[in-house]
Formats: sequence, C-alpha cells, structure tokens
Amino acid sequence: MVQQTGFEFYWLGRVPCRTVRIVGIVVGVDKFEDMTRFKVDDGTAVIDCEYQKEEIKIPEASVGQSINVKGNIMERRGSRHLRVEAGDFALCFSVNEEVKHWNEVIQLHRDFYSLSEPFTIPKIEKEIPKEILTTQSQSTTSTQSTSNDTNSARLRHPSRLKLQDLTPVRFRYYLKHYLDFAEPYQSGSCLNCPPNELPSSRNQYKEPIDCNEHFFGFTLSYLRRVPALAEMALAVVHAERIRRGNGALTSQGKSQLSLTSSLASTSSARSTSQRKSSSSEPSSAKAKRLFIKTIRDLHNEGSIIIWCGRIRPYSHVLHENNKHCFGRQSQTLGEDAPGSSSIPSYPSTSQSSFRREEDEGELTEPEDDEEAYLSVRPETIAPLITAAIDKIQARRQGNRKMYGRPTAEDILKFLRATDGRWQNLGIWAIKETLKKM
Repeated sequence: MVQQTGFEFYWLGRVPCRTVRIVGIVVGVDKFEDMTRFKVDDGTAVIDCEYQKEEIKIPEASVGQSINVKGNIMERRGSRHLRVEAGDFALCFSVNEEVKHWNEVIQLHRDFYSLSEPFTIPKIEKEIPKEILTTQSQSTTSTQSTSNDTNSARLRHPSRLKLQDLTPVRFRYYLKHYLDFAEPYQSGSCLNCPPNELPSSRNQYKEPIDCNEHFFGFTLSYLRRVPALAEMALAVVHAERIRRGNGALTSQGKSQLSLTSSLASTSSARSTSQRKSSSSEPSSAKAKRLFIKTIRDLHNEGSIIIWCGRIRPYSHVLHENNKHCFGRQSQTLGEDAPGSSSIPSYPSTSQSSFRREEDEGELTEPEDDEEAYLSVRPETIAPLITAAIDKIQARRQGNRKMYGRPTAEDILKFLRATDGRWQNLGIWAIKETLKKM
C-alpha cells in the first residue's frame, strides 16, 4: 500500500482507499482515559487499532481473541495505525473467520486490485428513501397470522418419519419450523393462561432498543412441552441408540474374525459394559441435551435471537393447534402409512410415556429468569431495525445528506456495537427485512 503524495489516501494496487478491514488476533491491549489501543496481529504485521471512547462501548476483547476491525488509515511518527469508529469492531466467534478473510483478500487482489485497466470512480445512484413500517398491535398480529397461514408448509408428523430420517439435523429443522409457524399467541386466547411477566434479570436489555411487546418468546421449558417436538426428540435419541448399537455389533463381528477368541471375548465384555453404562442414562435427559444443543446451534447461526419481551405461558401448550405445522399423526406408531414408513414402536415415544416421564420429574418447573427465544423473521425484527435506523439518523443529525439512508451493513454494525444479543444476527436477515419495509 503506497501513499499518494499530497493526498490523504493510499493506493492498493490500482484502487485508492482510506479505510481497510483486518481480521487477526489481539496480542496486546493498552487502556487510557480517552482511548483504547488494540494491537492486532493479522499475519502480516502487528497493527495498532485505536478507539476513542464514546457513549457507545465496543465489545471487550482480551489477549488471544480474534477480532474483525474496520478503520481509517492514519499515519503518526512514521508508522501507520487504524482509527476505529463505533460499530466497526466485532469479536470473531469462529476460528475460520480469519481464513475466510484471507481468501477474500486474495480474490480481491486477483479480480479487482491488480487489474491492468485504470480505476474508474463508480457513479452514485440517488437512493429513494422508503417509509419505515409502523408496527401497531393489530397490524402486527394480522401480518403474523397471515404469513403463517399462507407461507406455512406442513411437515410430515414426526411419528411418520423413517428411522434414517430421525437425526439431530432433521430435529433442528423441525424445531425451527415450529418457531416460524407456531400458532400465534394472543392474550386471552385461553382461560387461565396469563402471559408471563418480563423477568427482572432481562430488564437490563430494555435499553437502548426495546423488544416488540406484541410477540411472545419461546423458552426451553415451553418447547420441551410441545408434544410433537418432545416425541421427536425421544425418537431421535432412540434412533441414535439403534445406530450406535448396529455399529458396535459390526465392529465386534470384524474384530472376532481377526483376533483370538480370548481377546474377542474381552472386547465383547468391554463393549457390552459400555453399552449398558451409556444406556443407563434416561432418554429424557438425552432429549433435553438435544433441545439445548439445537437451540444453541440455531442461535449461533443467527436463526433465532434472545427475546427480552413477554414469553408464552406454559399452560398454553395444552391449547395449541399446530395442525398447520405438522401433518396428521400416525394412529399407531408402528403402523406404516401409504408412501411413508413409521418409526419403530418403542415405549418412550407414546403420549402416556411422555406424561409418565413428566410425572417422574424429568420435566422440572421452569425458572422465573429462564431465557426466551424468537425466530428471526422480517415481522419480528422489523421494529428492531426501525429503532436502529432512527437512532443512527439521530446521531448523524445534520449530515444525513452526506451519509444517506443507513444501509444494512450500517444497521448490523450499530446493533452489534449496541448489544451483544445481536452478535450472531446475519446481514441476510436485515436485507430481507428492509425489502419488505
């Protein structure tokens, strides 16, 4: 990168630039009264990234963490450093982000920076501002119910799935489908089902952006009480046990052909004892772990967000009608339906067994401060994006003409810098929401 004499920009190949993005590991942190300096090693050198303290705080980064930083190139005392603004600093939650950044840089050098033709300044098209959606309670409820009725495609009921289809990946798909198209809850939709109040431990999230109070979040306790999901989780646990048993028998048969009879008997006894110890754990405990892992995966990939508003009352599960989510349930779990194959019949998937495990204490009483989740959809995050746009424009004040309307990237940076709950929110969700606003 070569500086242009007399100008405040640098040549990156044939392209002039003043702002760069780096991804690297923090090797040092210096904190001052009015500034924080991060020393970032991106594989080429150690670069100082300076951040002037403002009202909006950046995420805390310690030595050894990977970060994604965007800043303006500054020169002082013969060395260069980056001046980072609010919203241009993010923690990396995957070790692959640095490798992906390297690949993007290599591709840009090959396809854009190092071309032979001269660089031409692209024309700036005047952007037509779009009106922001005003979310009222009635319009929000009607929009959600309409989208549920029109866009919902019923999935085959879990009791009709084949054994090879009962996998954790398929269970995650079913859980996300339920979060998308579950029957909307309205206050007073069932008797003795008052919505749970906002837990005091989540009141800290009420600022700077409020959650839309017209939606009701799902907790882990609520999802575990949905009969179709609870039965499918137990079915996946049972199917995984069958697959592990078949694999153990196959490996045991191969070992008996190659080893002596004494070694084979010892291996057989050891494998049998291991299977007994693993099978001694209740299926309900494994099903709960499956729920927890699935929710964690959905949150990490940005498909759900942590919800700070009101949550669905647990008694509402008994009044739900999810026929538009899942197809007709098999009358007998071991009975084959035309064109499909049911899961094998086993006691833990029956409704009576599900109630028995609940009676035995496997489903404990939900905690008051239990975390709630909501599926990422345009109608659910539109109020969040609207509030973010208003706050970004309020900060820019008289410079709106120079900046223009906030882009999806601007909104995502602002949200990630404002609240850690939005760190996993994807740019695709914001772009899709802006198209419908």
